[in-house]
Amino acid sequence: DILRFAYLLCKDAWRPDTFEAYRRLLVSDAWKELDEGKFYTYSWSVCLTGCQKTWDVIFQCWIHFTMDVVPLSIFALTLADVGVTRVRACQISLGIGLFHILIF
Repeated sequence: DILRFAYLLCKDAWRPDTFEAYRRLLVSDAWKELDEGKFYTYSWSVCLTGCQKTWDVIFQCWIHFTMDVVPLSIFALTLADVGVTRVRACQISLGIGLFHILIF
């Protein structure tokens, strides 16, 4: 199951609307797709509440911070030899990736 969700998350990352399915699941806008068992059959609801829109923005910032900023910062610290070993950097990046896969 972990490999299947990792594949779906990777596929979702390369869509024009990055992490669309992941974000729609987090803001509870994917009920029709969950009933059908397929992603990307419906687009975003036009009737998202203000709370759902706010959470979507928060989730977008959180996803991009944890999947872009943190790994690049860790990589920069390993190059600068600030005490972060490459093994520790890989462990942190793996932990972040598994966290997102398990949520998805």
